[in-house]
Formats: sequence, C-alpha cells, structure tokens
Amino acid sequence: WKAFGRVDHGWSPYQTTTLRFALHDVRRKGQGGGVIVPEADITTRRIGSLTSLTHRTAFKEGRASNVLSAQVGTFAWDFPPSASDLETPQVTIVSPDLTTVEAVVGSSNFIFDESELQLQLKEELEMRLGYRHTLRLGADLVRSSFKLLGANTNPRGAYTVVNEGNITPSGRFLSIRDVPSGVHVLRYTIDAHPQQVDLSQTLVGAFVEDRWRITPSLTAQFGLRWDYDDITSRGESDPDLDNLQPRLSFNWFATPRSVIRGGWGIYTGKFPYAVYSDAVQFGPDGNAVVTFEEGTTFPPPAFGQGPSAGEVQALEGGLPPREMRRMFARGLEQPYSSQLAMGYQRQMGDIWSVSVDGIWMEGRNLPRSWDLNAPAYLLQPGDTLHRSPEWGDAYRPTDPATSGYRRLTTTDSGGKGRYLGLQTSVRRALVDGFALEGSWIWSRSQNDTEDINFNATSGNDFDAEWADGINDRRHHVTLRSVWEPLEQLSLAGIFDFQTGTPANRVAYFRDLDGSGPIYGNGFVGNHDRFPGVKRNGERLPNAWTLNGSVAWTAGVPGGALALRVEGFNLLNRTNYAGFANGIPGGGPRTQVGRPADPMVFTTAAPPRQVQLSAQWAF
Repeated sequence: WKAFGRVDHGWSPYQTTTLRFALHDVRRKGQGGGVIVPEADITTRRIGSLTSLTHRTAFKEGRASNVLSAQVGTFAWDFPPSASDLETPQVTIVSPDLTTVEAVVGSSNFIFDESELQLQLKEELEMRLGYRHTLRLGADLVRSSFKLLGANTNPRGAYTVVNEGNITPSGRFLSIRDVPSGVHVLRYTIDAHPQQVDLSQTLVGAFVEDRWRITPSLTAQFGLRWDYDDITSRGESDPDLDNLQPRLSFNWFATPRSVIRGGWGIYTGKFPYAVYSDAVQFGPDGNAVVTFEEGTTFPPPAFGQGPSAGEVQALEGGLPPREMRRMFARGLEQPYSSQLAMGYQRQMGDIWSVSVDGIWMEGRNLPRSWDLNAPAYLLQPGDTLHRSPEWGDAYRPTDPATSGYRRLTTTDSGGKGRYLGLQTSVRRALVDGFALEGSWIWSRSQNDTEDINFNATSGNDFDAEWADGINDRRHHVTLRSVWEPLEQLSLAGIFDFQTGTPANRVAYFRDLDGSGPIYGNGFVGNHDRFPGVKRNGERLPNAWTLNGSVAWTAGVPGGALALRVEGFNLLNRTNYAGFANGIPGGGPRTQVGRPADPMVFTTAAPPRQVQLSAQWAF
C-alpha cells in the first residue's frame, strides 16, 4: 500500500512553501520458482518514507529566484524466510554427474535486514542577467546512515548434496524431509561471525550554469559541476577531490519547423554503499564465510552434523581458508562517463513529425571485484574438469594454509563501459480521432564488468571479459496507436519488439582453475567458462508483445465515470527474454556448455493478463 500527502502555502506573492510526504509498504511472499521449492523461498519486505520541505522565493521583480529544499528519507529492507525458519539449514540437491541443480530445499540461505536514514539538502539560485543570460548556482548534500545485519548463509549453514537415487519427493515438491541422513555431501558452508554493520556515506556537490540566448532561435547552456563521494576516503584509498565536470548543450530552431539539438558533458557517479559495507562485513574481522568441501583437507561433515556459527568460532585455528576482503587496496576513483548527444526533429505539416537522436557514452572507473591473491594459472584448451580449491592453492602468491584465506578481494575502480544508441521516431498527432507513434532504437552496450560483484573468469584478466552487457538489446521497436471513434470511446494498442538479451555460457558451474567458491557469482552468474568461450556470446530468442485497451467515459450525476479494460500480451506469447528479473545468475540468461549446445529455459515473461479499472471524477 502507498500513501501520499501534500500541502502548499503562499506566504506572499513572492514566498511559497511546499510540504510533501510519501509512505509505502511492499511485502511479497516468495512461493518458490525454478529449482527453489516453496519451503526454501524468502519474503521481501520494503518499507520506506520521504518527507520533503521546499521553500521558493522570488525577488528583483521576478528576475531572480531561490529554492531551498530539505528531505528526510527512511527505508527498511528485509528478507525473512517465507515458510521455514533460520533453525533449518538450506540444502542444494545436484545430479549424480554434478552438472544440474535439481532442487533447493530447507530454509532460505540468506540473512539481510537493512535500515537507512537519509538527509538531503539542496540550495539553488537563479538570476536573469540582462536579456540574454540566465545564471544558475547550486549546491547539494546527501548524508546517509545505514544499519545492516547480513550473512551469506543462515545460522544452520548450507549443504550441497548429491542425489544418487536416494532422494525422492514425498509430496508435490522435494523437501528437506526427503533428504536421508546418509546422503552424499559435497560441501558445507557457514558464516562464522555474522556482523552488524553500522556505517554512513556522504555526497557533496556544487554547480554553476549559464543559459545564453545567443539569438531568438539559438540557445546554449554552459556549466561546471563538482562532486565528492566520501567512500573514496575510506580504507586504503585517498579522497577523490578532482571531479570537475564541464558540460555544454545547444538548441537551435534551424527553421520554424525544424530543431537541431546536441550536448556534451562529463558526468560523475557515486559508489554503491555496498562496496563499503561488504569490505567491513567480509574483512579480517567480518563474517568469515568458510566452506568444508569434499576432496580437501577440510572435508564436509555428515548431513545434519555441520557445526553451527558458534561452534565454528571455537574452531578458529582449524578453519578452512576463506575469501577475505581488503578495503580499497588499489585505491578508488569515482566513476564517470563522457557523453555526447545529437538530435534532429522536424514537423511536416500540421500532423506528422519525425525525430532522430543519437548518443555516445564512455564510462570509466566502474567498480569490480579484484583478487589480490589470484592463481597465476592460465586456463588451457584441455581444462574442462572440476578442480578443487587446494589444486589452485599451488598457484596463489600467498599460501592459504598459512594465511587463512584463498581469495583476498578488494573493490577496484578500473572497469570500463561503452554505450551507443540511435533512436528514430515518427508521430502523428491526434487528429480526426486517430494518433500514431512509432520508434526504433538501435543500441549497443558493452563493458568488462557488470557490477560490484563481477569477477574475471581467469585471474584478473578483465580484458578477456569485454563483451555485450547483460541487458544489451540491440533493436527495440515500438508502435503505439490511439483511436477515438466516439467522443466517449477510446481504443489503444501497443506492439513492442526487443532483441533477445545476451546468454552467457558457463562450464556447467565447474571450477576449472581451483579458485574456489566466489562471493557474488550467484548475483551475476559469472562462473567459469570453458577456454575460448566468449562471455555473453549468444542471444536468447527475440521477444515481442501486443497490448491493448478499451476505455469508456460516461456522464453521471455530479461528475463522470470512466471504465477501462486493459490486456497485456494479448496473444499469450511465451517470451524467454525481454523482461527484467532478479534471479541469481540471470535466469535463462545463464546457460551451460558451449556455443550451439541446447538452451534450457527455466523462466519466462508473464503470460496474458487482463486488468479492469474504474474512475469516478467529481
């Protein structure tokens, strides 16, 4: 549910104040999906609020104005188990050849309970200088404080077991009750020191901008902005204070019916707070996620006999090596992008118009995960089998047996990205009861890192990771139409076509170089690929939908009543791509094997849906 409120008050013709408030509470109970059975799913709870106060002042007879704003936001995010509790372990059941996950049963393998308090302040002054110039100056401050209790496994740990024909469902779904005590255990993972992390992040920015009316038909804007993210001052990094961002743009009415527009600028981003909290949470004194694995010096316990988090802490001197983090050991530079845009729009007669817009964006300093203790072994064409972490230890600079860690990761800001886009649109105005709009977007998104959890397949060879981004679309065609045969009746339709998203082939989730379990693989699906297999080198099938609506408006005593019927995916097409998903590894986007191997589709976009609504205006 959501609630909104707003109050506007005019103190005088030159002074106004606006108070806004918004509150939302979203709760979604997971009921299983894919290989996750209902008992192992989680519930998502998101509760947030925004309260803002804005005061506007006009002076110098309307030639200047000032806007001062303050906003307080709160947010709580939690993932409790849907049908179990955290006293039950999670169990991943794999096939006898270890290539297929058959089911995930038991409890959710995740603790995440986060709350945030954020304060934003913004000051903006605008002044007209003569007839041609309008000057804008401003500054803003964002201060956020976070409290997070997080663990990569629940207090009872997580097992990976092999179904050797001795695990059969006793009901509609497999259950942890169906796993026998003598089952073959491959590995057991547990958090030794679950942490409560209470930290903060501060963002500061300032800008100056001049809007110059060069001629009645040509306007240009010149600006300079500066930003600072104090995450860059934490750990082993130094404050990044040189983020000056020049920008310019223009808008030219070349003729009374045509416009040419363009712009160039540098735009600085901020780091996700998670790079800071993860560095603390998984640092030397952090959660200490440890894995007991078959074929190593630290074999897994029998099913149901794994030590609890408290018992693991008592084994401090005899734990298997784990992944540990250093806080920004390679330093941080704030992410930024250089962007160039050009566009042309022309009106043809009184009904039709056409526009073409292009954009080029080059991103730098993107965050990624860097292994400071990466194995020096380079994958060879014949490397196709799973190797234990202890096999890879021989190639690591620091011996895990003495250091207590295998991967020594840090957030690095050396990632690169590129985006090219071209949009063409044709529009027909709503004349004689009919309107039409069509658009075609050609685009390409490429990078060598997808997000803060992205790791290179082999060592830190991110050059080999340069590929199409996971949401690269290439072609997106949309046709929209509205027809009003009667004053009270309106019919509308939308046809949408999208190129399938890239598919990433992984080596059957095998560890080819003995690098061991890697935090974040479940988020972005960047598991090992067979040598020579390019990342995101294939495509899922194209996706398209046909949507429509019918609306009827009638006068009723005291107002008007509007009835509306909307249909989505009217032809009930099954689309395996063309939709956003938060499934670990990307859902059907992650495939196994090599190019040309059969694809397996575990999820799809929604089927046909119908929505009815009514509105009474009075």
